[in-house]
Amino acid sequence: MDKLNLLGNVELRDFKDYPIEIEATATPFHFNDLSTFIEATDFLRGNAHFDLKATGYFGDFDVSKLSVAFKNSDMQLNGNVKNLHIPSKLFFDVKATSNKLVESEIFDLVEGLQIPRYENLIAEKLSLSYKGEPTKFKANLTGNVNDGKIFLDTYLDLQKEKMEYDIKFATEKINVFPIVGFNSSITGNGSLKGIGTDTEDMDANFIIDAKSSTLYDIKLDSLKLVSQINSKIFNLDFNALVNNAKTSVKGILDLRNSENPTYDLNGATNNFNLQTFTNNKSDSSNLNFAFMAKGTNLNLDKLIGEFEIKLEPSQLRELKLDETNIKLSLKKEEELRKINLVSEFVDFNINGNFSLEKAIELLTYEGKTISYLISKKIDELNPIEDDGVKNTMIEMAEISPIVNESVEFNYDFTFKDFNLIAIFLKNDELDISGSGTGNVKNDSLQFRISTEIDIQNLLNKKDSLLLYLSDSKANLNFSRDNQEISFNKIFGSVSLEGDKIYAGAELNDVQADFIFNQSKLFFNTSLGVGENLTTEMEGTISTFAADEEIRFNAITLNYKNIPWASFDTSSVIFTGSGIQLSNLILENANALVTVNGQINNDESHNFFVEIENLPGEILSSYFANENDNPLKGDVNLNFSSTGFLTEPELNGDISFNEIAYN
Repeated sequence: MDKLNLLGNVELRDFKDYPIEIEATATPFHFNDLSTFIEATDFLRGNAHFDLKATGYFGDFDVSKLSVAFKNSDMQLNGNVKNLHIPSKLFFDVKATSNKLVESEIFDLVEGLQIPRYENLIAEKLSLSYKGEPTKFKANLTGNVNDGKIFLDTYLDLQKEKMEYDIKFATEKINVFPIVGFNSSITGNGSLKGIGTDTEDMDANFIIDAKSSTLYDIKLDSLKLVSQINSKIFNLDFNALVNNAKTSVKGILDLRNSENPTYDLNGATNNFNLQTFTNNKSDSSNLNFAFMAKGTNLNLDKLIGEFEIKLEPSQLRELKLDETNIKLSLKKEEELRKINLVSEFVDFNINGNFSLEKAIELLTYEGKTISYLISKKIDELNPIEDDGVKNTMIEMAEISPIVNESVEFNYDFTFKDFNLIAIFLKNDELDISGSGTGNVKNDSLQFRISTEIDIQNLLNKKDSLLLYLSDSKANLNFSRDNQEISFNKIFGSVSLEGDKIYAGAELNDVQADFIFNQSKLFFNTSLGVGENLTTEMEGTISTFAADEEIRFNAITLNYKNIPWASFDTSSVIFTGSGIQLSNLILENANALVTVNGQINNDESHNFFVEIENLPGEILSSYFANENDNPLKGDVNLNFSSTGFLTEPELNGDISFNEIAYN
């Protein structure tokens, strides 16, 4: 730099007319060396090669060559720089080109900025022009991105009180796989023009127009989005043809009342073919929807509005669907929140003085926590551990602060017509008639939920599977200690009653009561199976530090009018090494049936069955349906199964006493 007197009293503005000539080459240049002197550059990493040539004056000089290379990426720049002596008026008129820019290499270069890393995102044949100041400029960019092309024309003025912008962009067959992880081919153009960015005073237009594109195997024939904001009013107009399905949405968002913004949105989808998304020919369809949203406020706790989804006459899997509606209404009267869902298949009502946002967060947390605890307990009870399948559940160690919130609401529901649900589930038939009520209450100590369900009839048929219930009732009272994440801190009771249940077998007069308290569950059940069998069981299920135990205090069976009762308490114990069945003894008069055994985690086992003094009359009734002329005498049996489950060793010993048959 000629004529520069560094020892004189010179200000930066006085540098304007100093002539400069720069020729610099670095092969390579270590950015660590630069950050030693200029701390602000410490985000740069690695080594780069560069070549710089510039001549002129400090206030106006030409860059004839600036070449930078980093790994496989490169960039060349030339142009003019003005007003270096007045940084606030710095002006660039430059052009840059690049044969190749590898995004993952740029990530390595500016690692300190923590930008996203996209391994396979590569730009080639880039051309950039920039004219203007750092806060007011016009820039153009063209180039290839992977196998596609991109164009960008930008004008920004940040010097005005309200930022002014005019941005145009276009793409041709852009594949966003390196960014989103699935293939695409996006062709389209768009623009953003306006002033301001604050919704209070911005005035802007946004347009996107795409055509002949694909996104994750979805064919996007056309898409046009026009959005405008002016004087706190948003207007939206959206039209698309996706996989030959036409969708249109129009709406308005009015922010003039900042405390209670209003919205009115209407849309429709026609000729929606489920097969184009599932690739299953059996899902061939022509579905037509209309939807509406109208209300006040966008905050969940203040939200008031009406929402509706209407299925218009359609076709699904060669079945004609009639019109059906789902309506959701959110109301608030002073502090009382009311939520009403009305549909063809169920009506659901919620009311109470509660925060909707907190209720959603609470139910989500409690649902995840309870599912985790139950899944973990079931996993612990698995008698045979498969080393190839490990439990991947994430340990839940932290208690969410949402449990400290006070939430309480009541709900009720009525089941209606489930024909449409059956069609979507591919069920032959699904019919439910019944109703229910319930309550949810939470404080810092406990989460509680209670539900009563009354089912008049339930029929679910799919292929050969059939489930049928009639005159059934269920009562659930459930609570969880919010101060601990432990299965032993789940409390509650479940009562079930059913006149008739069919699930592969016919069950009659079903009654079951379950009460669980800390580490123990008490149960009492009775039911009839078909016409010949009735059974009753009473006992407990206990969990300890190292194992779990099911204890049967009383068992009674009655098969073909022949009663059996447990002689003593029997148990099933789940330990770290397997399952053990102990002391299962059933008696009828002088006859005894005794069962003991165990299954180990390594699939080894041993089971022992002993039958003493079994009367021939019972054998005749059970196996020959012979009651008039039964077999006389007694039968004794000793049976064992040992070794591994895949290759068991079976041994048996049977003896007969005074066998006779007339």
